[in-house]
Amino acid sequence: MTTFVIWLAPSIAQAATASFPDETITNADATQTDRLNQTGPSTCTTPKTPQVHGDGFTRHRDLFTFTNVSPSPLCVTVTLDVQCDSGFGLISATYATAAPADLTTGYLGDRGTSASGPASYGFTIPANTDFVVTVTELNPNYGCSDYDLAVTAPFAPNSLQRLGGLSASDPTQTARLVRTGAASKCAQPKTVPGVYFPTTQFPYDSYRFVNNGSTASCVTAWAAAPQCQYGTSLSAAYVDSFDRSDIRNNYLGDAGNSASAHSVLSYSFTVPAGHVFVVTFAGTDTGPCEAYQLSVDGEGIAAAPPPDRDGDGVPDGRDACPSVAATTATGCPARARDTTKPLLTALSLSRTRFRAASSGPSAATATGTSVSYTLSEAAVVKFRIKRGSRGRRVNGRCVKRTRSNRKARRCTRYKTLRGSIIRRGTASVNRFVLRGRLRGRRLKPGRYRLVGVATDLAGNASKARRRGFRVVRR
Repeated sequence: MTTFVIWLAPSIAQAATASFPDETITNADATQTDRLNQTGPSTCTTPKTPQVHGDGFTRHRDLFTFTNVSPSPLCVTVTLDVQCDSGFGLISATYATAAPADLTTGYLGDRGTSASGPASYGFTIPANTDFVVTVTELNPNYGCSDYDLAVTAPFAPNSLQRLGGLSASDPTQTARLVRTGAASKCAQPKTVPGVYFPTTQFPYDSYRFVNNGSTASCVTAWAAAPQCQYGTSLSAAYVDSFDRSDIRNNYLGDAGNSASAHSVLSYSFTVPAGHVFVVTFAGTDTGPCEAYQLSVDGEGIAAAPPPDRDGDGVPDGRDACPSVAATTATGCPARARDTTKPLLTALSLSRTRFRAASSGPSAATATGTSVSYTLSEAAVVKFRIKRGSRGRRVNGRCVKRTRSNRKARRCTRYKTLRGSIIRRGTASVNRFVLRGRLRGRRLKPGRYRLVGVATDLAGNASKARRRGFRVVRR
């Protein structure tokens, strides 16, 4: 894998979240006429009536599509973190089914402010309904250099998050499912789809879960791939086990389509009480998806241990117990949640001055400067790169140079660049090669900082560690 599982425990918010980091709005994006007034955020308990600004100007926007496949209405929260260089903000609103031309039809809720930084709003989406989240520039043609969007839905009291990526080193399955265009639902189970390319091998990741409840559970899966093109991925679910030589065996449900940059696919399926189930994320003939997000949510759902962990000869829900003796009539004794943060130490670079590679990935094993770090336990480390620029020290802070502060003390201010490098590490010394590239582009000559944060299997995050480096001209 190129990126890996980082959340293996129920999220604190107990909800499924789809995240879209490092987004932009440019003049190449789609447009809408007018915008909403800034009248404060909507909430699920206090719905709003939208007010259109009325200036009639055209503005650029991004659209993000979702589906509530739950049989019940959901209170959804949208968080928009605005970080535009222009200083002008963004407007966000949500609509049922599709974004209307008049900005009021199908309105569900909006952020109510264009202020920089994070701000949230809520709305209620009916059962089995599509919805669209819009992000729109406040002023025409000003765009936005950087914003993050997160959409959270509380499907059930338990949610398990996965981050992953497909690569040539992953295991492979034979064939892929046909995209039927329809997602499976607990209330409307699908028949097993056919397959395409019956002899071709496709990379896949698989995640095992278990229904520890005493009744069948309606499980919902979200699949998001904000960095992948349409057609490069498929997700499906299987009961008891996944047969990679015949992907129609033990079928429970699938998304019916592929996730893409601004589209989150949802599907649901019913898991019998006490049964293990497997959720897969697979590549297609179009190519593998190198980074994705997967949320699996349902009553009584937990991450499944290795098959037959309790040694009773039967792979079932009681495998969550360490032994047959520990099994009770209602399951296993409660386990204490891991709250110990991992330690990320000894972050160093073999060379702090180097040239950026003209092509290739951000991290590799051949050229560039070698990055090493030590972990206290197995964890996923997310590295961000910050670029230095000239600034002035004002009131104890290093700020952008302006005419009014040009005579103040000089300093170097750092801004986080879009994109990241994600590496899975073990409880030891870990290494990779930084080639001076990020998001497929070469870093410009200048000063930079590499900042890393480790997250363990229980979701505990380490303190950030940083090291400086300089990219020089070729």
